[in-house]
Amino acid sequence: MGDSDYNRDQNNLAIIPGQPGSAIKPLHYAGALDKGIINENALLNASSRSFGKYYVSSNVKPNVSVCVALKNSMNVPSVEVVNALGIQKTIENLKRFGITTISQNDYNLAIALGRYV
Repeated sequence: MGDSDYNRDQNNLAIIPGQPGSAIKPLHYAGALDKGIINENALLNASSRSFGKYYVSSNVKPNVSVCVALKNSMNVPSVEVVNALGIQKTIENLKRFGITTISQNDYNLAIALGRYV
């Protein structure tokens, strides 16, 4: 349930759609691997940086492997992968995996982190 006190919050969080969070990151990496944008030996920049107007902070040094980035659910590499794949191809990839809850709000780099803007 949404709260320990049912009288205060009667939302059943088990059935309310929510943001997928980092659980979506492997799908982005799979799409980029499938399109040849990255490979299993690729190094990704994991340090804080801007992607146009979208800024992602990190306390990690650059150049981590795809495996390390995915294993540690790193945000900057995930945004880098989605940025390289492109928003349209990212959305197409998610639909290919059966994700049906995509809205116009998702057409931005925040989707790399499983968030809405």
